[in-house]
Amino acid sequence: MRIDAHHHLWDLDVRDQEWTAGLPVLHRTYDVAELRPLLAAAGIERTVLVQTVAVADETPQFLGVAAGEGADVIAGVVGWVDLTAPDVGDVLDALRAGPGGDRLVGLRHLVQAHQSGSSDYSAPLWSLLMFEAFLRNAMGESNREAAGSARAGVEALRTVA
Repeated sequence: MRIDAHHHLWDLDVRDQEWTAGLPVLHRTYDVAELRPLLAAAGIERTVLVQTVAVADETPQFLGVAAGEGADVIAGVVGWVDLTAPDVGDVLDALRAGPGGDRLVGLRHLVQAHQSGSSDYSAPLWSLLMFEAFLRNAMGESNREAAGSARAGVEALRTVA
């Protein structure tokens, strides 16, 4: 089986993709119906749908697409959650319990959103620690326990500029 590890879909009627405003070829809606024949033509059977913007509503929407109209081609979803939120474990629990939650395979943090030259690397470090949380979850810890372990880890880190 051939799996493409990174695809984006978006509906500009649902959520603007401001970063595409100056790129006419990208500033339009892309959906599963358009993706499906392109995957087939390339000999790709499944793909991973990856978040496009740091907006909380996008991840559950993508999980719904993966469980519904895209169930035959979307193998997993890499979503976005606020990794610094105190309720991140509860948010992950809710995503995993909702439609398509079994297809949540990872989280992506947009490092480019941080100011250049900033010495605050805590958010990218959160991304690494949340990966550890996913591993802990896979080994039996609840999302809340795993996220708590990650939070304790990042609080113990010190950044050096």
